[in-house]
Amino acid sequence: MSWLFSRCLKPKTEEIKLNTQLYNVSRKYKISILPISSGFELENLYPLTDRVEFWNTFVVGKDKTYILANCKNLTIPNSEKLLNNTADGILPDELKDFFDPIWDKTLKGSQLQFYIIFNGKTYFVNTYPFLNNKKRVIGAIMFLRLFDTMPDIYYQNEIPIDNPDRASMDI
Repeated sequence: MSWLFSRCLKPKTEEIKLNTQLYNVSRKYKISILPISSGFELENLYPLTDRVEFWNTFVVGKDKTYILANCKNLTIPNSEKLLNNTADGILPDELKDFFDPIWDKTLKGSQLQFYIIFNGKTYFVNTYPFLNNKKRVIGAIMFLRLFDTMPDIYYQNEIPIDNPDRASMDI
């Protein structure tokens, strides 16, 4: 799902609230969110560089209880305590407050992708909802890949010259 930010499109009220929440958190904690061009689509989740051992991977249930918290190059104190718990009282405030709206959107069925700059490092973020046979969301997964581990093809996307106002962000 991509949201195009232009003067003629108006997102739903719920989407505006989540975007505002994410924007406020990113300003408060100085986490920069960068857009991805509207035509960008992953063709294969498995990367050309095959460096998945460096990915940070998180899996949550529908209630945001962590099933997996695999931190490779994202330093999170007490990340081992996340398993079988929600982030409350475990994640640092800046990460909990930032992850919450991302999980909210993903657990509502949206697939997200964007870049963030956090603690001086750039990450490519992907989230995907998990659906049961009845097409109900039962959980979600988030990948945070350090920009340096990605192949050139992932960051050679440009905003179309014919309409630079139509940048797409999947957040």
